[in-house]
Amino acid sequence: MLKLMTDAGNRYTKLALFQDKRIVNQTRIKNEDLNRTSVGEWMKDFERPGYVFVSSVSAREDKLCKLFEEPGVTIFTRSDVKHFPVTIDYLTPQTLGFDRIAAACGAFFLYQGSPLLIIDAGTSMTVDFVDENGVYRGGAISPGLDMRFRALHEFTERLPLIEPNPTAVATGKSTDGSINAGAYIGMVFEIQGFINHYELNYKKLKIIMTGGDAELLQMQLKKTIFAEPNLVLIGLNEILDSQIARR
Repeated sequence: MLKLMTDAGNRYTKLALFQDKRIVNQTRIKNEDLNRTSVGEWMKDFERPGYVFVSSVSAREDKLCKLFEEPGVTIFTRSDVKHFPVTIDYLTPQTLGFDRIAAACGAFFLYQGSPLLIIDAGTSMTVDFVDENGVYRGGAISPGLDMRFRALHEFTERLPLIEPNPTAVATGKSTDGSINAGAYIGMVFEIQGFINHYELNYKKLKIIMTGGDAELLQMQLKKTIFAEPNLVLIGLNEILDSQIARR
């Protein structure tokens, strides 16, 4: 039986069909273009999924659920989750972003038995830690790459809005170069600082990176990093399987 995972972000929604643990079809659709027609066109060559997991960073879950309501389809959202594949050690679990939990569950499934540092470079950047026993210990949230460039432009009078330059260096020789040094290379240094911090205490640390800006940031990082663009979708599938197994 197929299972459909939906990960709705601020601008795009990722969808993936799973057969057991394997992705058999996936796509990304702009939120304004997401409807029954676009989803149906994407799924036309596959059987109807028996389960759908809807996850959204915004308050659109009810609207998204309606896209998939059909007889014989069981829909899950965050509120239906009673068990996680990882243990949550967090003071305010009710405020913990579900994408962060899903990424942690996905990383634990892929690299079980190792301490894990999970870096999700999206609209915001999250850095989360899961220990070798599968306990989610928490992490950090900071502005994402696009947010950093936009903040410099929107909160100053004269700084231009520019794109990240993959060849940027730490010492900018122009205003554009200096913005890249601060926003782009500064973010690289921030990530490197987190990696160094955790590697001091966890010698077998595995670093997993996901999110829209992961590839751009990895160009500047001098570490062995496991890139997994589908990490959140894999984690959602693990969370769903955990619910199905206990029904």
